[in-house]
Amino acid sequence: MDVEATAAPKQRSHSDKPDEFEQLAEKTGCATEIVEDLYRNEFQLLHRDARVRSYIPVLAMKRVRDRLRKHGSAPTNPPP
Repeated sequence: MDVEATAAPKQRSHSDKPDEFEQLAEKTGCATEIVEDLYRNEFQLLHRDARVRSYIPVLAMKRVRDRLRKHGSAPTNPPP
């Protein structure tokens, strides 16, 4: 049995990739917290069905970048 396949996912946090989250947020004009939330969601979706988990962080970040580019970025401070 593959131990890695049955292991619980490590929780990713802002501290795991702070530079990447901040750079992407700055580049897209999106709040860092939104980038982090999108990453967390993508990570969980990928982890659920993945057989090889070593690439999940890279793929999750790529999916976040693609989503922000495709749909445009949310403003850092939306108007009231």
